Amino acid sequence: MITTSSLHVRNVSIKELWELDVLGITDPLLNENTKENFELTDFKNKMKILPDGRYEVKLPWKCNSENLPSNKELTWKRHLRMMNKLRNGKFFEDYKSVFRQWENLNIIERVPEVELNNECHYLPHRPVIKLDSATTKIRPVFDASAREKGKPSLNDCLYKGVNLIELIPDILDRFRIYPVGIVADIEKAFLMLSVAPKDRDYLGFFFPMQ
Repeated sequence: MITTSSLHVRNVSIKELWELDVLGITDPLLNENTKENFELTDFKNKMKILPDGRYEVKLPWKCNSENLPSNKELTWKRHLRMMNKLRNGKFFEDYKSVFRQWENLNIIERVPEVELNNECHYLPHRPVIKLDSATTKIRPVFDASAREKGKPSLNDCLYKGVNLIELIPDILDRFRIYPVGIVADIEKAFLMLSVAPKDRDYLGFFFPMQ
Protein backbone atom coordinates (compact mmCIF):
# COMPACT_ATOMS: atom_id res chain seq x y z
CA MET A 1 0.00 0.00 0.00
CA ILE A 2 1.24 3.52 -0.84
CA THR A 3 0.30 6.46 1.35
CA THR A 4 0.66 10.08 0.30
CA SER A 5 2.57 11.89 3.01
CA SER A 6 2.39 15.36 1.47
CA LEU A 7 0.79 17.16 -1.45
CA HIS A 8 2.30 20.39 -2.73
CA VAL A 9 -0.21 22.82 -4.17
CA ARG A 10 0.58 26.24 -5.57
CA ASN A 11 -1.74 28.97 -6.72
CA VAL A 12 -1.72 29.57 -10.47
CA SER A 13 -3.55 31.99 -12.68
CA ILE A 14 -6.03 30.99 -15.38
CA LYS A 15 -3.41 31.86 -18.00
CA GLU A 16 -0.84 29.56 -16.40
CA LEU A 17 -3.29 26.65 -16.44
CA TRP A 18 -3.00 26.65 -20.24
CA GLU A 19 0.79 26.46 -20.16
CA LEU A 20 2.33 23.01 -20.47
CA ASP A 21 5.07 23.82 -17.97
CA VAL A 22 2.49 23.68 -15.18
CA LEU A 23 1.83 20.04 -16.06
CA GLY A 24 5.52 19.24 -16.15
CA ILE A 25 5.57 19.06 -19.95
CA THR A 26 8.43 20.91 -21.60
CA ASP A 27 9.62 21.35 -25.16
CA PRO A 28 11.56 18.16 -26.08
CA LEU A 29 13.94 20.22 -28.21
CA LEU A 30 14.86 22.33 -25.19
CA ASN A 31 15.36 19.19 -23.12
CA GLU A 32 17.71 17.80 -25.73
CA ASN A 33 19.77 20.97 -25.80
CA THR A 34 19.97 21.09 -22.02
CA LYS A 35 20.89 17.43 -21.73
CA GLU A 36 23.80 17.70 -24.15
CA ASN A 37 24.73 21.29 -23.29
CA PHE A 38 24.73 22.09 -26.97
CA GLU A 39 23.48 25.47 -28.13
CA LEU A 40 22.03 25.38 -31.62
CA THR A 41 22.42 29.14 -31.83
CA ASP A 42 26.17 28.76 -31.31
CA PHE A 43 26.30 26.32 -34.23
CA LYS A 44 24.43 28.80 -36.43
CA ASN A 45 26.72 31.65 -35.41
CA LYS A 46 29.76 29.68 -36.58
CA MET A 47 28.17 28.95 -39.94
CA LYS A 48 29.07 31.14 -42.89
CA ILE A 49 28.10 31.48 -46.54
CA LEU A 50 30.85 30.94 -49.11
CA PRO A 51 31.17 33.00 -52.32
CA ASP A 52 29.61 30.16 -54.35
CA GLY A 53 26.51 30.23 -52.13
CA ARG A 54 27.24 27.07 -50.16
CA TYR A 55 27.11 27.00 -46.37
CA GLU A 56 30.29 26.18 -44.47
CA VAL A 57 29.87 24.58 -41.05
CA LYS A 58 32.16 23.37 -38.30
CA LEU A 59 31.73 19.99 -36.65
CA PRO A 60 29.90 20.34 -33.29
CA TRP A 61 32.62 18.92 -31.04
CA LYS A 62 31.70 18.00 -27.48
CA CYS A 63 35.27 17.02 -26.60
CA ASN A 64 38.74 17.91 -27.79
CA SER A 65 39.11 16.75 -31.39
CA GLU A 66 42.66 15.63 -30.59
CA ASN A 67 41.13 12.76 -28.59
CA LEU A 68 39.92 11.20 -31.83
CA PRO A 69 42.49 8.60 -32.92
CA SER A 70 43.58 7.65 -36.41
CA ASN A 71 41.73 4.49 -37.44
CA LYS A 72 43.41 4.06 -40.81
CA GLU A 73 44.18 0.35 -40.41
CA LEU A 74 40.64 -0.51 -39.29
CA THR A 75 39.06 1.47 -42.11
CA TRP A 76 41.42 0.06 -44.74
CA LYS A 77 40.56 -3.53 -43.78
CA ARG A 78 36.85 -2.79 -44.00
CA HIS A 79 37.39 -1.01 -47.30
CA LEU A 80 39.14 -4.04 -48.82
CA ARG A 81 36.35 -6.38 -47.70
CA MET A 82 33.73 -4.05 -49.13
CA MET A 83 35.58 -3.70 -52.44
CA ASN A 84 36.10 -7.45 -52.85
CA LYS A 85 32.41 -8.04 -52.27
CA LEU A 86 31.37 -5.22 -54.59
CA ARG A 87 33.58 -6.39 -57.46
CA ASN A 88 31.64 -9.65 -57.55
CA GLY A 89 28.40 -7.78 -58.19
CA LYS A 90 27.15 -5.60 -61.02
CA PHE A 91 27.19 -2.22 -59.27
CA PHE A 92 30.94 -1.67 -58.94
CA GLU A 93 31.20 0.88 -61.76
CA ASP A 94 28.01 2.61 -60.63
CA TYR A 95 29.42 2.99 -57.13
CA LYS A 96 32.67 4.49 -58.41
CA SER A 97 30.77 6.89 -60.65
CA VAL A 98 29.02 8.38 -57.61
CA PHE A 99 32.37 9.40 -56.12
CA ARG A 100 33.61 10.73 -59.46
CA GLN A 101 30.49 12.85 -59.71
CA TRP A 102 31.03 14.19 -56.19
CA GLU A 103 34.60 15.07 -57.07
CA ASN A 104 33.51 16.92 -60.22
CA LEU A 105 31.01 18.90 -58.14
CA ASN A 106 33.71 19.76 -55.56
CA ILE A 107 31.77 17.92 -52.86
CA ILE A 108 34.84 15.82 -52.06
CA GLU A 109 38.52 16.45 -52.72
CA ARG A 110 41.60 14.27 -53.01
CA VAL A 111 44.24 14.58 -50.32
CA PRO A 112 47.53 15.95 -51.73
CA GLU A 113 50.31 13.36 -51.82
CA VAL A 114 52.44 15.40 -49.41
CA GLU A 115 49.67 15.08 -46.79
CA LEU A 116 48.91 11.37 -47.17
CA ASN A 117 50.96 10.44 -44.11
CA ASN A 118 49.42 13.11 -41.88
CA GLU A 119 47.25 12.07 -38.94
CA CYS A 120 43.67 11.64 -40.12
CA HIS A 121 40.47 9.99 -38.96
CA TYR A 122 38.79 7.80 -41.58
CA LEU A 123 35.18 6.86 -42.23
CA PRO A 124 34.40 3.41 -43.66
CA HIS A 125 31.72 3.43 -46.33
CA ARG A 126 29.55 0.93 -48.16
CA PRO A 127 26.92 1.08 -50.91
CA VAL A 128 23.20 1.07 -50.25
CA ILE A 129 21.26 -0.13 -53.29
CA LYS A 130 17.60 0.74 -53.88
CA LEU A 131 16.50 -0.47 -57.29
CA ASP A 132 13.01 0.98 -56.86
CA SER A 133 14.34 4.52 -56.33
CA ALA A 134 13.46 6.93 -59.13
CA THR A 135 16.49 9.15 -58.54
CA THR A 136 19.31 7.50 -56.55
CA LYS A 137 19.59 3.75 -57.01
CA ILE A 138 22.97 3.47 -55.31
CA ARG A 139 24.51 5.75 -52.71
CA PRO A 140 27.43 5.56 -50.28
CA VAL A 141 26.74 5.42 -46.55
CA PHE A 142 29.54 6.39 -44.16
CA ASP A 143 30.00 4.81 -40.75
CA ALA A 144 30.92 7.50 -38.22
CA SER A 145 30.47 4.98 -35.39
CA ALA A 146 33.48 2.91 -36.49
CA ARG A 147 35.94 2.56 -33.64
CA GLU A 148 38.88 0.56 -32.44
CA LYS A 149 38.61 -1.24 -29.12
CA GLY A 150 38.85 1.15 -26.21
CA LYS A 151 38.91 4.24 -28.43
CA PRO A 152 36.16 6.72 -29.32
CA SER A 153 34.44 7.02 -32.69
CA LEU A 154 33.66 10.27 -34.47
CA ASN A 155 30.05 10.05 -33.29
CA ASP A 156 31.26 9.75 -29.70
CA CYS A 157 33.03 13.10 -30.03
CA LEU A 158 30.19 15.06 -31.64
CA TYR A 159 26.92 16.43 -30.35
CA LYS A 160 23.87 14.81 -31.89
CA GLY A 161 21.91 18.04 -32.00
CA VAL A 162 18.18 18.30 -31.49
CA ASN A 163 15.69 15.58 -32.39
CA LEU A 164 13.65 17.11 -35.21
CA ILE A 165 11.59 13.94 -35.68
CA GLU A 166 9.39 15.05 -32.80
CA LEU A 167 8.28 18.02 -34.92
CA ILE A 168 6.80 15.82 -37.65
CA PRO A 169 3.26 15.56 -36.14
CA ASP A 170 3.04 19.36 -35.97
CA ILE A 171 4.24 19.68 -39.57
CA LEU A 172 1.67 17.14 -40.76
CA ASP A 173 -1.11 18.96 -38.92
CA ARG A 174 -0.22 22.26 -40.57
CA PHE A 175 0.08 20.53 -43.94
CA ARG A 176 -3.54 19.33 -43.68
CA ILE A 177 -4.98 22.76 -42.88
CA TYR A 178 -5.03 23.93 -46.50
CA PRO A 179 -6.71 22.27 -49.52
CA VAL A 180 -3.53 22.18 -51.63
CA GLY A 181 -0.14 20.96 -50.45
CA ILE A 182 3.19 21.46 -52.20
CA VAL A 183 6.27 19.33 -51.61
CA ALA A 184 9.77 19.77 -53.00
CA ASP A 185 13.14 18.08 -52.81
CA ILE A 186 16.58 19.69 -52.66
CA GLU A 187 19.03 17.70 -54.76
CA LYS A 188 21.96 16.45 -52.66
CA ALA A 189 20.84 18.72 -49.83
CA PHE A 190 23.29 17.53 -47.17
CA LEU A 191 26.15 17.37 -49.66
CA MET A 192 25.70 21.07 -50.32
CA LEU A 193 27.11 21.81 -46.86
CA SER A 194 30.84 22.50 -46.92
CA VAL A 195 32.92 21.42 -43.92
CA ALA A 196 35.37 23.91 -42.43
CA PRO A 197 38.94 23.12 -43.61
CA LYS A 198 40.26 22.44 -40.10
CA ASP A 199 37.67 19.67 -39.60
CA ARG A 200 38.14 17.89 -42.92
CA ASP A 201 40.97 15.71 -41.63
CA TYR A 202 38.41 13.93 -39.45
CA LEU A 203 36.28 12.93 -42.45
CA GLY A 204 38.78 11.03 -44.59
CA PHE A 205 37.85 7.93 -46.59
CA PHE A 206 39.33 5.62 -49.19
CA PHE A 207 38.29 6.19 -52.79
CA PRO A 208 36.86 3.05 -54.46
CA MET A 209 39.44 1.98 -57.04
CA GLN A 210 40.11 -1.10 -59.15
